[in-house]
Amino acid sequence: MKLAFTNKDKEIWTQDCSAAIENMLIAGVELGLGSVWIGLYPTISKCKPVCKVLNIPDYVIPMSVVYFGYSAEYKEPRTQYNEKRIYWQEYEPKRKHKSRPKNIKDLGSQ
Repeated sequence: MKLAFTNKDKEIWTQDCSAAIENMLIAGVELGLGSVWIGLYPTISKCKPVCKVLNIPDYVIPMSVVYFGYSAEYKEPRTQYNEKRIYWQEYEPKRKHKSRPKNIKDLGSQ
């Protein structure tokens, strides 16, 4: 984190790490490995036990744990793709979304 917080882009470290993990998962598939991505950060109650077990110093924040191995069984790939959540060319604010929680404010009203 000492390195991540030294420049103006300090808030995007989670995006950098997420992109790196996604590349690791893709590489694992190419090697014939199964994998699972376990998110930790920003939930401190998840980070602390991992830090303790792996002897990670306080100034290092574990964002995720990724497990790789040989799968005991093959499962068809799944997707969470939903055409109703895709916008082409422009955002359509009047489109109805069933999954949007009622307590979320629009960014423009903040």
